[in-house]
Amino acid sequence: MVIAGWIILSLLALFLIGASATPKLLRLDVANKPMDALGFDRRWVVPIGILEVLLALGVLVPQTAPFSGILMMGLLGGAIAAQLRINAPLLSHTLFGVYLGVAMWIGICLRDPRVFEVFINKW
Repeated sequence: MVIAGWIILSLLALFLIGASATPKLLRLDVANKPMDALGFDRRWVVPIGILEVLLALGVLVPQTAPFSGILMMGLLGGAIAAQLRINAPLLSHTLFGVYLGVAMWIGICLRDPRVFEVFINKW
């Protein structure tokens, strides 16, 4: 279970850093055009990319994973809200943040069962 958690979180971090944050940090059109479509000022592209990198790395560190996971859910929630605002397709665009968040928490819980126990004990 621990190895599966590490694999899930590593793939998630690679995706977030490689496919999402890197184009933002390099200010590529592939990052700027969606921001324009969502109505965001381009000056926020690089700070969002930096935040994505920091949170993706934070999720990889076992001691910071739960806190980074909570912050990552805030970032993903903002992305979901932005997609809802422009009436983006539901399953492919709007709920993509939900898919990433669920995968992230599964990875965190598989890697550290104590986190899973916190979720279960609170219900």
